[in-house]
Amino acid sequence: MGFVSKLMDGAKNYSVADFAVLKTGLLALGVITGISFPRRLQAFFSLFMAVYLVSLVYIIVRTLSLAEKDE
Repeated sequence: MGFVSKLMDGAKNYSVADFAVLKTGLLALGVITGISFPRRLQAFFSLFMAVYLVSLVYIIVRTLSLAEKDE
């Protein structure tokens, strides 16, 4: 089974909470991109970077664990 197929199989079993974490991570990535420009928001850069990285790691681990469960 290929890596992408494994990820797609894992994503088929997402719960509502998994989608919430995914959307939160994507929102944080958008905010990180937006914060890169205005100076007054740069104080929050590390907070949003942390939210993005935590949600990214969670989604990767959750997707791979769900894919393993299907095998």
